Amino acid sequence: MINDVKTNDGGIAFPCENDANKYYNWIEKGMTMRDYFAAKAMQGMLANPKLQEQILKAGQSWIEESAWAVADAMLNTRGGKNKLLSQSVATLNLYMRTLNCLRAENIQTIGELCNQHTHDLRKVPNLGKVCLNNIVAALAEHGLKLKS
Repeated sequence: MINDVKTNDGGIAFPCENDANKYYNWIEKGMTMRDYFAAKAMQGMLANPKLQEQILKAGQSWIEESAWAVADAMLNTRGGKNKLLSQSVATLNLYMRTLNCLRAENIQTIGELCNQHTHDLRKVPNLGKVCLNNIVAALAEHGLKLKS
């Protein structure tokens, strides 16, 4: 029986360019992000002495299923962060003054905001400590932070 469920493979893990500036088709020849994450998860499980007895008892299918489950969870988390980073800074719980300062600097998305250094934001006119703290707190609510 063929499984019709489309699995998110995360795309090409290690794309490279050839002479014609086109990406090789690694999906047929190489590793996807899902493969890479599953391999790393399996490597970690096999290296964990506490899991070795369970692996021996449960067999090969247990570790395979566990590694794929970890890979799928990582891809889901990765996809969620990417969607969040492309959202407008207006979706964050920011003060109006903070939003106005960010708009004046043409910082429109959460991803653009996360690429800012604290010292650069301190130079923004009218963006003081309170606004900076507002930004840090709003990003932290989503597990994000400014560039170090």
